[in-house]
Amino acid sequence: MWFDRHADASVRVREALPGEHDHHAFGPEPLAPNQKIAVVVQAAPGRRTRIPFKVVTTPTAGAAISPQ
Repeated sequence: MWFDRHADASVRVREALPGEHDHHAFGPEPLAPNQKIAVVVQAAPGRRTRIPFKVVTTPTAGAAISPQ
């Protein structure tokens, strides 16, 4: 698991997995190609939570979410 390999980290930002969060939580329209749903995962010993938020990437469709 990611946190096992990064023991000093307590937060990870990553792109949501398909179906992990419904894009309709961000409005009735589908997300544009440059919009992604990211997830903040906080870790504490034995506890994790996923909080979705919308990210607008560069205009290039398919751009990845960077940790920055």
